[in-house]
Amino acid sequence: MVVVEASKQCAINNGIAYVPAKKVKQHSMNVMDMLSKMMPAGLRVDMINNKVETTDKGEV
Repeated sequence: MVVVEASKQCAINNGIAYVPAKKVKQHSMNVMDMLSKMMPAGLRVDMINNKVETTDKGEV
């Protein structure tokens, strides 16, 4: 049996809201770690410099 679990997402007025899976929340040390595990499209998580930016270098 194969179980596939993905992040839940829904469209909002000015973007997309992501809801992390329970396992992602349990195994993340902090919000930055959780975001890097979720890998939302269009976002880059820089764990070394502790910042999140869009793939075209925009601020979040």
